[in-house]
Amino acid sequence: MINIKKEILLVPEPECTDDTGRIQAAVDSCRETGGRVVFAPGKYYTGTIHLCSNLMIEFTEGSEIIGSDDLAKYTVHEYSHQSKQNYWQSLFFARDAVHVVLKGKGRISGQGDHFPYGLEAYSVDDQDMAPVREYKVRPSLLYLKGCTDVKVEQLELRDAAQFAVLTEECTKVEFRDISVINRKNQNTDGFHFSVTRDIMIENCRLDCGDDAVVLNRSAVGVRIRNCDISSRWAGIRIGPFSDGEFTRIEVCGCHIHHTYGCAVKIQVGEGGYAHDLYFHDLVMDEVTGPVQIRLCHFPGWETKKETNISPGRIDRITFERIRARVIAEGKPKPHEVPVFNGERYSCVQVQGLDEYKIGRLTCRDWGIQYEGGYEDTAYSLHLTENADYRYPEYFIFGIMPCYAMYAAHVEKLVLSGLHFSCEKRDVRVPFVFHDIAGIEMTGIQTEQ
Repeated sequence: MINIKKEILLVPEPECTDDTGRIQAAVDSCRETGGRVVFAPGKYYTGTIHLCSNLMIEFTEGSEIIGSDDLAKYTVHEYSHQSKQNYWQSLFFARDAVHVVLKGKGRISGQGDHFPYGLEAYSVDDQDMAPVREYKVRPSLLYLKGCTDVKVEQLELRDAAQFAVLTEECTKVEFRDISVINRKNQNTDGFHFSVTRDIMIENCRLDCGDDAVVLNRSAVGVRIRNCDISSRWAGIRIGPFSDGEFTRIEVCGCHIHHTYGCAVKIQVGEGGYAHDLYFHDLVMDEVTGPVQIRLCHFPGWETKKETNISPGRIDRITFERIRARVIAEGKPKPHEVPVFNGERYSCVQVQGLDEYKIGRLTCRDWGIQYEGGYEDTAYSLHLTENADYRYPEYFIFGIMPCYAMYAAHVEKLVLSGLHFSCEKRDVRVPFVFHDIAGIEMTGIQTEQ
């Protein structure tokens, strides 16, 4: 609950090219007593704004906050969980704040295409693809760290230079009725969470150049409901940064479409534990994948690492009432990462390791329609390679040996009421099951 004892109205100053000072002064005037800052319709140009506790910012319809393309105007002094090469910069930033509301039908824009990318855009497996051998800084629109009770409502967030929103070590954060349009650069995630609890994402629209919603390190008590999602990479991604617990996560009522890096990914590889995850009533259209579940050792992001410890555990995952149309090949935008060969003719993938098996996976009431059409005369039935200690993307195995579902190294697989079809003739078998300790199959149909 915010006790508003002060209200400040900001109006545009037509000749002003840097509003940072007066916006920050308005916020700072609320630090002692709490208050509300209102942006009247018009354009505001700014660098980093440091938020405080007991603060409400209202972005009225017609207002637009435009992030500077001058890095010197970004003043965050925090490293993100993902990288320690540079401070993570952002247009709006809050550290250890309590009771913060950002709301209204205004827009926050980042001029994301003004910031070049470098090594920070690539994992340790593919750094040779980087255009320059240095780590660049690319600001987000909102960065929350160590905050509690934050609500973000109705806003349009667009054109960040990297993630639109980064949330780390936060509890009780809600995003409702948000529009995220973020495809002007590389690594342009929508909502990126790390070590978070009690998260709600509801009635949001996300169109992103990278993963739309990411849960990293740990996530407990997450609900993602009734969202419209499109992305070059995953629609929903759990991991692969995964040294903590992922549980009580529900994803339902979402439409995931035109998503070309697998609609849903669950990837554990740093000793964490993903369990009791529930995905239901999802519609996927024009996607690749559509689902990947992977347990393997994660090799690191900036530096290569190998350990002999357990990669972690995945158990009690349920997917119910899933409808999907899976295309043979994605269609990324010209400036986005081109299609890898292993992204073509994709299928459901569930893969652990010989010594570290995935626990129980339940799949009920699926209708998956594949475009199909793989007709290579050299095709032969085979198992995929081990591929441990590699960044666990779904494409690293090449074109899969089956068109519907590949499952390997699983303790318990429960499949009920699944229908898989191919629009075009496909020479591959529908299923490959390898090293499954226990399997229950009822009502399985395939056709092409």
